[in-house]
Amino acid sequence: MPESPRPIIIFGLVSKHPGRNLGGTAVSMGRLANYFVESGLAVTIAMRRPDPGHFLLKAARPGVGFHFFRSASKAGIFLELLIFILSAGSRSVLALDSKACQIASWLKAVPGLDVRVWASFRGVLSENKKILLGRIARRCDGVIAISRGMAAEFLRLSSASAHKVHVIHNLVVTPELLESVAGNVEHPWFQDRHIPIIIGVGRLVPVKGFDVLIRAFAGLRQSRPARLMIIGEGPERTALERLAGELGVHGDVDLCGFQENPWAFMKRSSVFVLASRQEPFGNVLAEALALGVPVVATDCPHGPREILDGGRLGRLVPVGDEGALAEAIIETLDNPLPPEVLAAGAARFGCEYAGRRYLDVMGLG
Repeated sequence: MPESPRPIIIFGLVSKHPGRNLGGTAVSMGRLANYFVESGLAVTIAMRRPDPGHFLLKAARPGVGFHFFRSASKAGIFLELLIFILSAGSRSVLALDSKACQIASWLKAVPGLDVRVWASFRGVLSENKKILLGRIARRCDGVIAISRGMAAEFLRLSSASAHKVHVIHNLVVTPELLESVAGNVEHPWFQDRHIPIIIGVGRLVPVKGFDVLIRAFAGLRQSRPARLMIIGEGPERTALERLAGELGVHGDVDLCGFQENPWAFMKRSSVFVLASRQEPFGNVLAEALALGVPVVATDCPHGPREILDGGRLGRLVPVGDEGALAEAIIETLDNPLPPEVLAAGAARFGCEYAGRRYLDVMGLG
C-alpha cells in the first residue's frame, strides 16, 4: 500500500491590510506550496480570505488546498488553526511572517498536540520585539531566516541557540517564473526598443526607496533618454507622482500599479533597480537575475549583497545615494553582464537548492 502524502500547513498572510497580502510573502507561499506538492507532500495554505481574484489562488497547482480564517484577532486565528490541525491531522506547520510566527508558536503550548512548527521571518526585525522573538525561538522547532544577515540579526535580538536558526534563501527560480515571461505586455514603451526602460518593483512604501530611484532617474535623464517604470501599489503613490512632476520627468515615469505578472515586464526591461533602504532578502532582485536582466541594487541590510555575490552579479551602491545610483544605472546600461551569467548566478535560488533545503531542514525530505 503506497504511503500517504505527509500533510503540511503553510501559514501566513494574516494581516488586516489587503495590500500587505500581495507582496513577496504571498509569492513565496505559492512557490513553496507548489514545490511541496511536486515533492509528494499534502499541502494546505492557511490564510485570511483573499479577494476572489488573488493571484495566489490562480497560481496554486492542483493538489494545493486552502483554509481561510474567519477571525481577525490573533486569538481567533489561533483557535481556528488549532481546530483545523486537529481535523486534518497535520503534523508540520511552516509559518511565514512575524504575526503568523507568533500565533503558530502558541501551538507548542497545547498539551498533547503532536505538531512541529517552523517560524520563517521575512520582514525587518525591530529592537522592541526582542522578548517576543526570544519566546518564538524557544517554542518553535526551528527558525528559518531568508538571508545570512537576517539570521545574525535574529540571533542578536532573540538570544536563540544558533543550532535552531537555519538560513534558507527564498525559492525563486521555478518553472512558473520562467514560463511567466511569455505573457503579453500591453504597454507602448515596449514597442520602441531604442529608449532603455529602467524598472523597479515593490510596494509603494518609504522602505522601498522609490523616491531615491526617481531622483536618480532625473539625474540620469540629464545625459540620455530613458524611461522609468515602477510596478506596485501603496500609500506613497501620490507623493511619488508629485516628486516626478517636480523634477520634470513625469512624462517618462510610469507608476503602473500592481501587475499579476510583473516578470513579463521585467524580462523586457533594460535594467532592474532595487533602491530599498532595508530588504530582508529581495525576491525581485533574484527574479531579475534568473530572467537574465542586468541589475543595480542598494547595499542595504540584508539580502542584496548575498544575492549579487558581493557585487559580482550587479552593482551595489550606498543606501540613499541618488548620484551613485544614477551612475551605476548608466554603467550597467553601457556594459551589461551577459544574461547567461546572471541566470547561472540565480541557480542557487532554485528548486534543487533552496527548495530541497526546506525539505531537509524540516525533516520532510
